[in-house]
Amino acid sequence: MKNIILHNDFKFYSKAFWRILMFIGISFLWNALYNIYIQHHSYRGDIFRTAIKEAILPFYMWSNPFSFTIPNLIFVVTSIIYISIVLRLYSNFVNQKHYTLLLSCSWLLWVLTAGYTSGFDRLTGSYAHIQTFANDMVKFNSITDLLLNYVNLQPSLDIHGQHYPPGFLILLKSMGITFSRCLIYLCGMGSILMTYTLAIKLELSSKAAFLSATLLASAPGLLIFSSIDIAPIIIMLSLMVVYFFLHMINHKSTIAIIGFVLCVSLLVLFSFIISVLFLFIAIYLFYEKKVQTNKVQIINLSLCAVLIVSSFYLLYITTKFNIYSCFISSISENMKLNKSNGFDDLSRYLFRSSCNILQFIITCGFMFFFIRFKSTVVFFKSIIPTLFIAAFSGLFFCETERSWLLLLPFIAIILAQYIQTIQSKKTIIALSILISSVIELCFDHFH
Repeated sequence: MKNIILHNDFKFYSKAFWRILMFIGISFLWNALYNIYIQHHSYRGDIFRTAIKEAILPFYMWSNPFSFTIPNLIFVVTSIIYISIVLRLYSNFVNQKHYTLLLSCSWLLWVLTAGYTSGFDRLTGSYAHIQTFANDMVKFNSITDLLLNYVNLQPSLDIHGQHYPPGFLILLKSMGITFSRCLIYLCGMGSILMTYTLAIKLELSSKAAFLSATLLASAPGLLIFSSIDIAPIIIMLSLMVVYFFLHMINHKSTIAIIGFVLCVSLLVLFSFIISVLFLFIAIYLFYEKKVQTNKVQIINLSLCAVLIVSSFYLLYITTKFNIYSCFISSISENMKLNKSNGFDDLSRYLFRSSCNILQFIITCGFMFFFIRFKSTVVFFKSIIPTLFIAAFSGLFFCETERSWLLLLPFIAIILAQYIQTIQSKKTIIALSILISSVIELCFDHFH
């Protein structure tokens, strides 16, 4: 038995090692080819930042040299101690719910502690993507005025307002920046808790569910974007949509129908990336053999569709806000922003599409490299086609991989289920150190 465990450990890490080397090689090749292309062409339509010309593609914005400052040193030591102790006791837990709550609180502490090294304004004020939304607040007198004139003024809004629905702007206008930032952090914590809940819903053990929450908490995408973007809100709502959807197709539940309709409607108001989530759900249903279509399910799904359409029709009647017009305007402005229709040139099309996949893998941290690619887990079979269809749809440009962060929890669940089959404490302890290192590197990389 011990030899089997050691063999599993070796296979687990050796495969990941070669995948990481392959990824580094592909990234270098991508950058080399991209540099050659831009040196011989005058086109600059979708090159947002000069940092993209570096030999190693930075995670996002600007890359900084590695340094062990006092806050970083304290941060990495405390995170290593915490996660090592928690995962060392992994097999002896009685109630993982309490530890998942503790993990979410620790995640918040990591975000606030590391984010504070960039200044208090990063945590509570208008910063990065939050700033672009805040810039548009003065253009509307009230929420009623915002909904009435949003589509007409969309072309004149700041970069995110031009291709986002008005959900977050409504939140800023009604609650203010500080409360809205607090809500983002709470949604980050909630995403960790919901990942655990969804894993249990998918019949994973409580140990695997806790591990999936831990993996999500250490994902660079969630850690970094939580202090600069509305991504945690999107992730939280996406998890709730999937949870209510799974409950609705497997049980007769009025609460699930109401929850699904409400969460879908809110998610549409915050981001049109819900199209990627629906694509993921559709592919999941295609692969999932356990889901047998019956009359009740068809009625429930039809009822949900009618209720969602009715809710936005009611919104249009009462406020004159047209969600469809907003969607069309967002796509149009996104193309204008990048000075391209997405399919303007074969080389640029391939660069954009492949870049987003590479960037998304980075947002996953080490998770993507440890996944068993022959996995029979339906979530995994669903994620890969979703990523490629989204990437090569022509709608996403360089550095928009953050839009797909809603897929992170599902990757965490897939990996947790695989790790559980190895059943090696050494693997868990080694992972805890790796997780801690990734967390520290995230914040050292982006200040």
